[in-house]
Amino acid sequence: MEPTKRVMLQVGDRHFPTTVGTLTQCSEYFTAMFSGRWCLDKQEDGSIFVNGNPKLFEHLLEFLLRGVFLLAYDKCKGHDYLFYTQILEEVKYFDCPLLVLWLEDGCYEKVLLGDDELEFEMERTTTGWLVVREELTIDRGWMTDSGSKFVAFKQ
Repeated sequence: MEPTKRVMLQVGDRHFPTTVGTLTQCSEYFTAMFSGRWCLDKQEDGSIFVNGNPKLFEHLLEFLLRGVFLLAYDKCKGHDYLFYTQILEEVKYFDCPLLVLWLEDGCYEKVLLGDDELEFEMERTTTGWLVVREELTIDRGWMTDSGSKFVAFKQ
């Protein structure tokens, strides 16, 4: 199939418009699906049914579209390891080797850089909490599939 051909995927109860090229550039699953060897499961509306979790597939499609890795980080809670575990299983199913490598090797831990100097201050509350603040910056060399640090890492 032509890389520029538009397709509509139905994943769960959601539809995702995209192109064959976007899907096949980093996914062996979609490369096989659109190779002509598979019988596509087309729905009445013309969309192609794909068995997956639509919430997770949305993140996978963002990666396939732009090559930007998934960072699930909250300044107060830290990394969302449950999300990383769930998305890892999804990307294994869709056979995306670069994203599998990035997740399995915990490269998300290398994205956020701290200055190693924590700031402490006391805030007046009824129970007297100690507040710790750490300034973090993003190391963009780890954030994309073409980032210099990730490229060096995968070689």
